[in-house]
Amino acid sequence: DSTEEVRKAVANNPNTAQDILEYMSRDLIEGVRQAIATNSNTPLNILILLSRDISSSVRYRVAFNSNSSDQLVDEIINELAADEALVALMYIPAALPPRV
Repeated sequence: DSTEEVRKAVANNPNTAQDILEYMSRDLIEGVRQAIATNSNTPLNILILLSRDISSSVRYRVAFNSNSSDQLVDEIINELAADEALVALMYIPAALPPRV
């Protein structure tokens, strides 16, 4: 809907005030949170909040934001790798131990 598109545009805008970005970082629409995660004006404290987002795609975008610290990027990469490994195990029954 148009309000969603407006929120995404505001979240993407590098001139959006940081307090607005912080407020919008709790938006229910994943695309809005993704836009904030890629916004070059999003400060580290908001990126840290978004690094715990339920959406792996939001967390992935935080890792590529230039304002993310090296430590935060490492944490995200390790978590995403662990998630990927778990998903892979779910789809490879042969890799799972036999059920008793």
